[in-house]
Amino acid sequence: MGQFLFAVLFALAILSQSAEAKLKWQSTGPGGGGAFEGPSFSALARTTHGARGSVFIGSDLSGVYRSTDMGQNWEPLGSVHGLTSTHVDMVANHSSKDGIVVLAADDGLYQSEDCGTAPKGRCDFTKKFSGFISTLSNSEGNSIYAAGLLAYCQMGPHLWRSSDDGRSWQAVSAKGLPTNANIMGLRVQPGNSKTIIAISLPERFSGPDICGAGRWPSPSPNRAFISHDAGASFSALQIPSANPMLLQTDSLDYIPWAFIEDVKFDLVSPQKIWATVMPNPKVQGADDVAVDGETYLSDGRDNFTLMSNQHTGQIWPLSNGDIRLIDLRRQRPWDIKPYYKTDEAGVWQFQVAGQNWEHVTSAQDYSSWSTAWTALISAPGGSFNGGVQTLAYLDDQTAWWVDGQFAFETRDGGHKFNQAFARQMEQPLGFQSRGLDNAVAGILVPSADQNFLYAGYFDMGCWVLPNAMAEAAALSWHDCNGPKSEMSPDKPLLSSPFNGSWKGFGGNTTALAVDPENSSRVWAVQSLSSSEHGDAQGEHYKIIESGDNFKTWNDVTGNLTDLSRAAAITSLVVDIPKLGGRRLWAIAGNLLFVREQTQSEWKHVTVVGCDGAMLVMAQQGNTIFVGGAKGVCFSHDQGRSWGLWKFPADMGAQTLTWWTPFSNAPHGVTDFAFDPRDARIAYLTAMLPDYDKSRPEGGLYKTTDGGAHWQQVESLARGSFERNFMRTVAVNPHDPKMIVVGSSSAMVAGGYFPQSKTMGAFVSRDDGRSWSAPENDGLAWPFITRLRFTSGTNPRLFGVSPGQGIVFSDLH
Repeated sequence: MGQFLFAVLFALAILSQSAEAKLKWQSTGPGGGGAFEGPSFSALARTTHGARGSVFIGSDLSGVYRSTDMGQNWEPLGSVHGLTSTHVDMVANHSSKDGIVVLAADDGLYQSEDCGTAPKGRCDFTKKFSGFISTLSNSEGNSIYAAGLLAYCQMGPHLWRSSDDGRSWQAVSAKGLPTNANIMGLRVQPGNSKTIIAISLPERFSGPDICGAGRWPSPSPNRAFISHDAGASFSALQIPSANPMLLQTDSLDYIPWAFIEDVKFDLVSPQKIWATVMPNPKVQGADDVAVDGETYLSDGRDNFTLMSNQHTGQIWPLSNGDIRLIDLRRQRPWDIKPYYKTDEAGVWQFQVAGQNWEHVTSAQDYSSWSTAWTALISAPGGSFNGGVQTLAYLDDQTAWWVDGQFAFETRDGGHKFNQAFARQMEQPLGFQSRGLDNAVAGILVPSADQNFLYAGYFDMGCWVLPNAMAEAAALSWHDCNGPKSEMSPDKPLLSSPFNGSWKGFGGNTTALAVDPENSSRVWAVQSLSSSEHGDAQGEHYKIIESGDNFKTWNDVTGNLTDLSRAAAITSLVVDIPKLGGRRLWAIAGNLLFVREQTQSEWKHVTVVGCDGAMLVMAQQGNTIFVGGAKGVCFSHDQGRSWGLWKFPADMGAQTLTWWTPFSNAPHGVTDFAFDPRDARIAYLTAMLPDYDKSRPEGGLYKTTDGGAHWQQVESLARGSFERNFMRTVAVNPHDPKMIVVGSSSAMVAGGYFPQSKTMGAFVSRDDGRSWSAPENDGLAWPFITRLRFTSGTNPRLFGVSPGQGIVFSDLH
């Protein structure tokens, strides 16, 4: 009997531990989707020519990504590794000491000594000094250089040098650099760490248009400057041209001045310098490549010889003294015009021995470049920080190429580039991220059964996970972005009918609704941009409907654009009233609208007390909630009559969108969740975003009378600032005692600040009486902006973590 009792107690203890298992997040999604920059390789990768070792890529939302298997799998490194800025502009690895990694970030310079091929989960970074660090040099001996600004938009270039493998850093005088220079590239001469080149670009902080005339009065020059005394003094590289469109000049008043595209030292004769120039795109137009550009070679005495007036681009120096070039302007096959010269796309090589150019990438090579879900985007453009942070070469055969959304690798010298962010899954065609996401999803909508999960992304549009309960290795995302544009060999690729210049391969999906009786029938918002209003050319927010697994789509926007004055659509709900047909509800321009299934026109629904202040909506049975800056309006008769609950504190001015970042972030109700047992019981999250003071009025609220009264759940997030950024709440449908609340200081842009470290996913397993500390295991940053459970007897919790994208946790 005693043994039996012991066994029972032991079993109960095990069950109790299982029930109390903490959330453990894993990344999912289709892969790609954000701004990447500054790739770099570990010392082991260089010595083994990529057979082993690590590759690193900086990002604007997720910190830095590391792959210890050269691109097969990735992990984001963030606050849990010591970073306090989500934006890493560039990575530098020591040339011979495998663990030393240096990061240039928006809030300073970081270094790790155990991050080359360290076990997954390690990489401890320490901030060496503060500043707005924009670029790093390669390691040359024990020396590494860094450049940037002292602070955001604070004009005046600054240079730092370490001569002891990055352990200590000293400011360098850098005389001769213009005060308005914006250094985005550094090159160190092989074998001579005292000779460096600094490249100024009009990227990011480039003049009064971005920073204001008072802080940055004149545009940044696009010039290259050389120093022979370890950065103490610089002089401009003088590159002549017979073509006025390609003439380098110090005069910023001379409009047709050329842009430096890239500068690199020769690998055989390091005193020689290769340079490429291109026409000023601000004069010609960003897509105008009628002027080819030029390539020059200097013998090291600052006199440049023209090597080509037909080729320009990013320079890939080779060990035999040749160079390869990639013109980032000629990589998009849909730009078919007489002067685009698309036959010049791909990689070109200049052969020094024969003084001739060879097209490395053939038309057949180019057509076989792998793309994953990007389809027609068979090659990317420049990085977020410009071309000089796009290309990194490992040796003569291997190079990496990153841009505003994707990462590509070549291992055959530029014949073929393969994408490094997604795996192609089973038919029908699906995709699975390798962990390189840097994406921002906005919404998650599960179907009534447990099979489908829909997601709306910014930039990547509409995606569906039809096997949401499958094992992690089998999860496969499918595109639901509407019809794709088709490319003709002799015509430019036209815009798609629903998401314009995204051509069906992305866009902004800000709201989704799933038919409660048919998981394959969905309504999705499609938009060219995520701005508060559509533009004058008709690129406004549209609602499209598909009922046949996305084979066909119908535009059901109708008169909603006029009624809402082309405002952003922030919420969709579909219901099935007991009387009459299905209805589709939408919030746009802070107003509520409804469309009957049997009618084509939308009608404005007057909601006294909430009109002009609505952002989010939820529905269960006959109950509908709408919320925003004024509080909550509720209906228990399917929208025929409404009541109002006013928020007890001043929530501030209403915004037109719930996804605006930083100081324009929305104030008020951000999400609802019903108790599945009783529609009278529900929760809401209220956000009062403030980076300067704690706002305890925000947080989680609960109603037990269908929305007439709401009480703050005081047991949640009692710490300073913890309630400022409450964004989402979800209730476990199988175990309603489990409530999860997500908070995040970031939304569509990085927003980490010291108090963010106690944010993320809060969990209660006892009906809200007690709460865990944030359960963020697996998150690179303490960011959760959306939470949704799948249904069924064994639900799974999905979330959105800005930068990392969509994440999930099993509950057992």
